[in-house]
Amino acid sequence: MTSRIFPAVLLALLVLTTPFHPATADNVKPPPECAAARNAQECADILSKLGKNPFDAFGAVGAEPVYGQNQTPAPPSKNGATTCQPLGILTALLTPLIAVIVGYIAYRQWRTAQNRLKLDLFDRRLAIHSAARDLIATVTSYGRIENKDIFAFLSGIQQARWLLNKRIVQYLEKELWPRVTKLQELMDTLDSPDQDRASNLRQQRELKEWIAGQRPSLDSQFDPFLKFPTHL
Repeated sequence: MTSRIFPAVLLALLVLTTPFHPATADNVKPPPECAAARNAQECADILSKLGKNPFDAFGAVGAEPVYGQNQTPAPPSKNGATTCQPLGILTALLTPLIAVIVGYIAYRQWRTAQNRLKLDLFDRRLAIHSAARDLIATVTSYGRIENKDIFAFLSGIQQARWLLNKRIVQYLEKELWPRVTKLQELMDTLDSPDQDRASNLRQQRELKEWIAGQRPSLDSQFDPFLKFPTHL
């Protein structure tokens, strides 16, 4: 809605501030001293020789004076000030307003781009957290780990080094990952003839307990990166 309203308002303001010059506009009358002057430069020279300021000699503000005619200055307003065109006042007031509106639109576009970036980063980081969380949940719920679970975890965390800090990357790759692969190895070799079954089961139990207890640690490390902004 905002993207549709502001261009229309801006167009209306531009139309209102565009000066309209009728074909028979009243000319400003030059001072009596310039009755014989043919142009503005000659009038300015005459006034300067008489010790007068050319910019204060005219009785009104408006179009180019007509020179070469015996005309009298335009009368001042009641308070002694020169007359002023209402359209000029309107233009002076609306021009800053247009600048403010254009600046606001640019600011909103910048904020929209920033919020879109935040949402995209949030989604990508949440996917990494979900991959690790799902792996922990699989071990906790089923007590075993399969190749498909390993592949899903590796695929889910492959962008972690570009989206998260080094501490989380080290945790995923150097702490969680080695223990998960070790657990899978112990499960696969449990029934091997040369395997100490009791030792194997003890190591499996220790690894499962460690992995099951990683949910709070995982959440606390991801917490600074997954705080969703309350004001967009």
